[in-house]
Parts: sequence; C-alpha cells; structure tokens
Amino acid sequence: MISRAFGAALIVFCTANRPVFAEPTRWSVDLAHSRLGFVATQAGAEFAGQFHKFSADIVFSPDDLEHSHIDVEIDILSVDTQSRDRDSMLPNADWFHASVFPKARFLADRFVAKGDGNYEAHATLTMRDIGRDVVLPFNLIIEDDPSHSDRKRAIVSGQLVLLRTVWGIGQGEWANTGAVGDKVVVTIELTAVQGAIQGD
Repeated sequence: MISRAFGAALIVFCTANRPVFAEPTRWSVDLAHSRLGFVATQAGAEFAGQFHKFSADIVFSPDDLEHSHIDVEIDILSVDTQSRDRDSMLPNADWFHASVFPKARFLADRFVAKGDGNYEAHATLTMRDIGRDVVLPFNLIIEDDPSHSDRKRAIVSGQLVLLRTVWGIGQGEWANTGAVGDKVVVTIELTAVQGAIQGD
C-alpha cells in the first residue's frame, strides 16, 4: 500500500515538474523589407547581386531550438546583378542550369545558440541538385512590431561564404576561377512577423 502511494505521488510530482517548452513560432517573411543578396568577383572586380523571388517556411523559437526549422526556396530566374549580359548568362546550363534546376533550397533543422542574439544554422544548401552541408551564422532580434502591437517582429542578418565550384556552378571554361572568382559571399537580411501577413 505504501509503495503504491509512493509510486502515485512520484508520478504526480514528475508530471507537475516536467519542463514546459513554448512551441516554436511560425514566421512570415516581409518580402518588401527583406533581401537575399550576394557578392562575387568578375575580372578581379566585385559585383553585387540579389534574388528578388524566394519563399520561406520559418518555424523558430530561441526557447525551442530543437523543434525549429527554416526552409527557403529561391527562384533562380529572379537573379539580378544589374548587368543584362551577366543576368542572361547565369541561368544557362554552364551556370545554374535553371531550365532543369529552377530552384535553390536552404533547409536548416539544427541551431546552436552562441549568445547575445547570435546563432548558427546547420543546413543543407542544394543547387543544381547538389546538396552540401553549410553553417550560417546569423544575428536575431525579436521586438514588438511597430505596425501591430499584438505581435512580434524578427530581424535576421547573416553572411554565408560559399565556393561556387562545390555546387558545379560554372561548367566548361567557367570552371576555371580566373575570370569569375570561386568565392561568393551570400548576405541575408530578413524581416519576418508572427503568423501570416494579411493586408499589411
């Protein structure tokens, strides 16, 4: 009888003291205030570009990194480097081969908190159907949304250094990194709000 009572009390105690974690928040990207850009080099000179079209499924909470994830799809044909010749070349088979691989994908399902609002996203980046593991360091600020007092706004900034040839971007003569550099610095500047954006 005593052992049964003790067992019941133990179950109640463990249940009552079980940690309660907030479910990760779903965020919607405010595309008007977000930018997915990059910096590369051609003939030794830097040039900047960006992708105007991308979608993001973001479920993230600093209090529940274990169940957070980020899934971003990028429309390759939306590339813009402010050069008509370059923009017409990049979707071709030697580069992104957009007719066969129209999307790039960034899928992160592991996060590490580094302190002071800094995190690492451990992800797989897929381009030209080649997936490679990457680590994106980013800074996160969560604050009240000035346009909606009853919700939060998240501001994310980060940089990811890539080597284009790892994904086979630049085939044939363009595999040589003399004319177009191998290193590409991707810059992420995202603003997202809680839930869905409706009539903002």
